Amino acid sequence: MGMHGGTSWRRRTQEAVAVVLALATLGAIAAAVEQHQHETTSKVAGGNAADVSWTEASGVNVTAICSSTPYPGACRTALSSSASRAAKDPFAASVQFAMARAASARVLARNLSSAHRSRAVLPPSGMDDCAELLDISHGQLGDALAAGSAHDATTWLSAALTNQGTCADSLDAVPASSGREGVRRRVGALAEFIGTALALHAILKGGSATPPPSATPTQSSTPSNRAFPSWVSDHDRKLLESAAGGMTPDAVVALDGSGTHRSIGEAIAAVTAAAMAPVGSSKAGVGAARKVIYVKAGRYKETVRISRRQRNVMLMGNGKGKTVIVGNRSAADGYTTYASATVAAMGSGFIAKGLTIINDAGPRKGQAVALRVGGDLSVVYQCDIEAYQDTLHTHSNRQFYTEDSISGTVDFIFATLRWSSKTVTSVPGSTRSARRT
Repeated sequence: MGMHGGTSWRRRTQEAVAVVLALATLGAIAAAVEQHQHETTSKVAGGNAADVSWTEASGVNVTAICSSTPYPGACRTALSSSASRAAKDPFAASVQFAMARAASARVLARNLSSAHRSRAVLPPSGMDDCAELLDISHGQLGDALAAGSAHDATTWLSAALTNQGTCADSLDAVPASSGREGVRRRVGALAEFIGTALALHAILKGGSATPPPSATPTQSSTPSNRAFPSWVSDHDRKLLESAAGGMTPDAVVALDGSGTHRSIGEAIAAVTAAAMAPVGSSKAGVGAARKVIYVKAGRYKETVRISRRQRNVMLMGNGKGKTVIVGNRSAADGYTTYASATVAAMGSGFIAKGLTIINDAGPRKGQAVALRVGGDLSVVYQCDIEAYQDTLHTHSNRQFYTEDSISGTVDFIFATLRWSSKTVTSVPGSTRSARRT
């Protein structure tokens, strides 16, 4: 099995999170927080301490808190900003500051991306990757701020940090004259602010500086002997265990016109139209229920994109080798690794079952991803994933793969994920050798 060991964005992200864990020591920060709480309470003796903003404590507390984070300067900048006075605690202040920086960087990346598209230059620029990733990051930071559990917040903050590394790598393919360095500086600073938020969360909110591992597969309450993570609902387990013809889908894709759509992309757009409605529309924000798309047998030559806002999409095929999705984007043809994927799913709750997903760019075309997944709580079940270099890109968040076959030549699985009953095949030239993991 080839694990992607040399990808710079992955290494940078792992190092950053490791530094957060090493430097966010309980003693130093807890002492600073305790001192702050004592001073704040003393100031309002006989009154309600909750009525006093945490920023009314002395600046020494901010300095002490920040000294045990990986980026003390970035931490002090975030916690000393005027906007931080309205936050309920240092963690909230750090996340809100990071969100503001993400929004600013997103505007710049979008403007530069639009200028690139206006020149009709294909393939898409790495700046397009950054515009998308910064938008995703902004949403993840907001989710982390409102998270009901420490594990969720840690997962989403870590995913947002990963996005900055991916953007930085994609910028390597952008000419310096295209505003690359301005975006790179903003992304580098944003990574420090997110790392600061992770460190503060680890102590102040009882979380961890590293994302929790995917849940150990457990038996569901349904009559099944298959094990899925505890975060897979009983309803989704039933769908995963159903035959393609044993349920009523929201859309049917068929090349011969016998379904509701002829392309997978059209079906996804149709079933998620409400979720993609403009902000302010009467339909905006609805449509998050599970959407099942049945893709009939056939060879579909298209690239499939499921955005962050397109949540809970399930693609169900007729089985491995029967429902086939094929693309051929590659580094040799000017695509970034991120943009080369045949199927890319960034919406949470993504499920794929009974599909073969292929990138057939060839062994001499460099990075050419078949499947990229960045949606939280995603499941890939009974699928074939085939390419040569960088076949499967489990980009970020919690994912579960079981009864899948993955083939490639080099670096064909890169990221961290939970494996269960998987066939991994190395394809050196024309020969194949398989092994179970």
